[in-house]
Amino acid sequence: VGPDTLVAIAVERSLEMVIALLGILKAGGAYVPLDSDYPSDRLQFMLEDTNASLLITQSFLQDKLDSLLHSYSGKIVFLDRVLIDNPDFFYHNVKDKHIQNAPVQTLSSYPSTNPTTLTTPLNLAYVIYTSGSTGMPKGVEIEHREVVNYLYYALNQYDAPTFGTTLLHSPVVFDMSITSLFYPLSRGDKLALLQHKLHPDDLLLSLKNNQDITFVKLTPSHLHTLKEELPSLLSPQRLFIIGGENLLQEDIMPDLKKSVASHGLIINEYGPTEATVGCSVFSITSSTSLPMSASIPIGTPISNVQIYILDEQMQPVPIGVRGEIYIGGEGLARGYLNRPD
Repeated sequence: VGPDTLVAIAVERSLEMVIALLGILKAGGAYVPLDSDYPSDRLQFMLEDTNASLLITQSFLQDKLDSLLHSYSGKIVFLDRVLIDNPDFFYHNVKDKHIQNAPVQTLSSYPSTNPTTLTTPLNLAYVIYTSGSTGMPKGVEIEHREVVNYLYYALNQYDAPTFGTTLLHSPVVFDMSITSLFYPLSRGDKLALLQHKLHPDDLLLSLKNNQDITFVKLTPSHLHTLKEELPSLLSPQRLFIIGGENLLQEDIMPDLKKSVASHGLIINEYGPTEATVGCSVFSITSSTSLPMSASIPIGTPISNVQIYILDEQMQPVPIGVRGEIYIGGEGLARGYLNRPD
């Protein structure tokens, strides 16, 4: 594994998942998250499109991923066996389509010092696939410099209490997980992970029963689910970042708006996957005057990012005139994997 090496990872949300992601990045590679609940043909397409020579997964997912594993020609690492120092954790596929042991060095035989890396800010950190709702899924290539630019802004502007706890509840196949995963680890906070198979009430119960959770990233859909309870979940010690979907005024119901005004702890974050998690933010505080529109504003660009509203002739439109959003700057992705566009 080295610069721009793509490593596929199909691991349920767990401590082992975090270890694997950090390991890939520390080795200099870029991770490609796969959801084991995706249809097998979608997973097959993603593996073939990335040409990933290494797949990290868990042994208890073998049945669910059976057809994928037996058609995959690269090396497979079962993460749960690596971490118990099993000498037979490294597997590969053979021509008769059966998975056989390929013993390698055990984990404890490797050095504990930092590996030498040739990775630069221009190398890939991850490739996350779009939903494919308008066609075939596309792999969005995000470089280290784009992730660092976003995280640097978040670390300086998202003023969550120090030494708090961040809740990670979203799948890593969505880039909103970047915030919940790397924001706390970059500032020395704790990271709490919800179990992989979420019950609708798990998020609510976690927030109600764990007052030490100080940083949470949600979608408007999550807000809708928590709507009746959310005012009681707000606290001066808890910061909510809302992203991933259009945030509507109706999502910020009157009682919630009053609670937000007194605490000032909700931020609307806008940004497509191609612009690295979030490229524009709008804070709702006690002095915020919300416009008479259905949607909450997306606010202003983050550091080193430019946003323009242009007409069909690619000219800036006047204030109040509709146009298309064009995004530029440090947050823009390298491109789509294996695609000229």
